Amino acid sequence: AVVSTQSTGSYIPMLDKKSTDSVKVYYGSTDLYDYQAYSLFCEDLKLAGFALIIVYIYMSIHTFSLLLALFSGACILGSVGVSYFIVRVILGHIKMNVLNGISLFVILGIGVDD
Repeated sequence: AVVSTQSTGSYIPMLDKKSTDSVKVYYGSTDLYDYQAYSLFCEDLKLAGFALIIVYIYMSIHTFSLLLALFSGACILGSVGVSYFIVRVILGHIKMNVLNGISLFVILGIGVDD
């Protein structure tokens, strides 16, 4: 299902305002969950882009080569596209859940830790 940011996103501020000190309004649905997860994913993607720029600068300084830093970063980013192709075409998974995209950050975090 495609998440409509206009219809689903407009409910969240309205529902948040309905809560008071004595009455708490709790809400949830699949569409609201997907909208919130998608919003968080987009925010994390912006931060990841900024982090890639910082890593590229650091790699350029560390290796004394702009070209080496560029191609090593391209290899890392290219692996994401290849893995998506394998999952989509070879394994036949049509739908990519939001959690699959978020798991990219978890895997990168584990890889950085090693």
